[in-house]
Amino acid sequence: MIFKIRSVVCLLAISIAPGLAHADVVADFEVFKSLVGKWSIQSGDKPLAIVMTYDVGSKGSIVTEQFGKEFTVIHREDDALVMIYFCNVGNQPRLRLQPNTETGTYRFEMYDISGLKTSDESHVQRIIYHIVGKDLIKLMIIWSRGTDENEETYTLRRQ
Repeated sequence: MIFKIRSVVCLLAISIAPGLAHADVVADFEVFKSLVGKWSIQSGDKPLAIVMTYDVGSKGSIVTEQFGKEFTVIHREDDALVMIYFCNVGNQPRLRLQPNTETGTYRFEMYDISGLKTSDESHVQRIIYHIVGKDLIKLMIIWSRGTDENEETYTLRRQ
């Protein structure tokens, strides 16, 4: 009898877990949908002349982010939130949202890339959004080149 109860509990846990992961992805995607609009960009103390623009498209299935001439598409893929970053250097890293460890922080890690000619070519390795409030985002972009990494940090304010 105990074995049957444990089996039922294990089966319930297995069947519920994917639904919980799916709910997190849906909630995380809704956060990115809420960013729609134009955002001013500041790098350190210096305001940039370009803006960050977020939009929702394809019947609500994608969020686009335009940073100057660079373009990102964020979408759900199975039970994950992923992004494709179309970079000015000509490569396209694909990044996957990692489990949230801090409220308001969304860390995307590269898992695949196209258009990379050599492993020493510069590419985005990680993008981290810290959504401080509905009108303020701290953004960190970590670039990789061979074994070296450097980061760019920005403050975005809704216009």
